[in-house]
Amino acid sequence: MEVQQVMDRFALIAGLTSEEAADWLPICRQATAEVEEMLRAPECAALLGDRLCTACAALTYYRYALCRACGEGVSSFQAGDVRITADQRNSVAIAQQLWREAKASLAGFVKQEDFWFKGVRL
Repeated sequence: MEVQQVMDRFALIAGLTSEEAADWLPICRQATAEVEEMLRAPECAALLGDRLCTACAALTYYRYALCRACGEGVSSFQAGDVRITADQRNSVAIAQQLWREAKASLAGFVKQEDFWFKGVRL
């Protein structure tokens, strides 16, 4: 998976310019490597195409949202009687759901981590 494709998709999801997204390149590389490690076989990457790219970008976005939620960003703005408040927890929940859905789209091509089969002797 080309990291630049993932960066472009991440920038689109996050509403960032390419220059703003560039600051998140290390997180993007890490997320891409993690998602690729989830695949049953390296050959699966070619079969998944855009779904894999979106999953990598979604994981990058989820981590971006987590960092923004615990960072110093402006969370509210008031001008006269008008007040606008951004709920960072809601942003994280939305980013997490995006990641879950993107990961689910890879079903059948990823190793099952949350399934355990154990025999029982009688």
